[in-house]
Amino acid sequence: SDGDINFTTVMLSNLGSVKANCCYHHLNNYGTNSIIATVGVIREESNKKFVDIGFTLDERIADGIYFAKSIKLMRHILENPELLEDKIGTKIELEKKD
Repeated sequence: SDGDINFTTVMLSNLGSVKANCCYHHLNNYGTNSIIATVGVIREESNKKFVDIGFTLDERIADGIYFAKSIKLMRHILENPELLEDKIGTKIELEKKD
């Protein structure tokens, strides 16, 4: 399992880097991965940039509340990629939005 991407918490794949759009991945019974996120091609509309992100969640390992919090955290990290430069184990504080 060392170096095998199927043994992660979240698998993030930037499909936009190969000019593909995001997709939804099938669940499998191999590894520990329970969330797969794919990022598509960045596109521009009305002078704003957009990108589609697809999430596949394995409902066999957690409930909807856990996954909602996980997606909220992942969105926060994607909106603040500098957080990925922090030391492993650094707590990420989510801002509360009204």
